[in-house]
Amino acid sequence: MDLFTAYNKQKYNFYFIVLITAIVVISNIFLIPSYDFVGSSISRLIAGIFGFLFLILVLNKIIKIRMGFISVRLLFATFIFLTSIYLFSTISPFANIIISFILFIPIVILTKVFTQSEMKIIIQLVNNKKVISWVNKYYRFEE
Repeated sequence: MDLFTAYNKQKYNFYFIVLITAIVVISNIFLIPSYDFVGSSISRLIAGIFGFLFLILVLNKIIKIRMGFISVRLLFATFIFLTSIYLFSTISPFANIIISFILFIPIVILTKVFTQSEMKIIIQLVNNKKVISWVNKYYRFEE
């Protein structure tokens, strides 16, 4: 949103706030009576999704800044991850968090969400020979 100020497009800050507030208020009216605090959480999630899409759209169409981080691989990895969370939703939340954490890393690596340069940085930070050998099976690093 600071980009809007930098490009003298502050009116989009206002549009963004109005959009988020309207979505939260309207969805809270419908969701809170049925789902209590979970409905409020869902409302915030819905508002966040629409706010994110609004920001991407405005940055792309109005300010002409291309956002290249959304890819088919990322969407596929997200779909697999969300499906796994849904499938394990019947178990205890603590176990679901642990299973989700364990599944997250292989899903990201197997779907190759990160580019080679991003994976090089991650591997340097991890600095574990077993992890590096496993990642090297799926990423071919050019020297």
